[in-house]
Amino acid sequence: MPDTEPDISRIRVDAKSKRMDGSAEMITRCSGFVLSEKLVRDFLMYAARVKDDNPDKYYRVLPCSSTGNAIINGKKYFWVIRAGGVGEIFTGKEHFIAVCGKNCCDKAPGIC
Repeated sequence: MPDTEPDISRIRVDAKSKRMDGSAEMITRCSGFVLSEKLVRDFLMYAARVKDDNPDKYYRVLPCSSTGNAIINGKKYFWVIRAGGVGEIFTGKEHFIAVCGKNCCDKAPGIC
């Protein structure tokens, strides 16, 4: 994915995150972390992206997440956005970590 402003369309947000552990305690703790299509679009537009081959290190620290997919620059990507402003954007071959810094957090309130 290039660093230029991406063309984003057809955002789909899963009704339940596919990356939560499913325990009753975690579901209760994370119930307030619900993302709209607009918040997802803003995150995908403004978060800084870096290639990363080991995203698992973020799961234990930031367990609340939202998942879904979107068309970015004409290609289907899956995404996981975690409370705290860290996300993953991936296809079968590409994997990026997305980090929402101050500018992104200002434009996507509710994620950070």
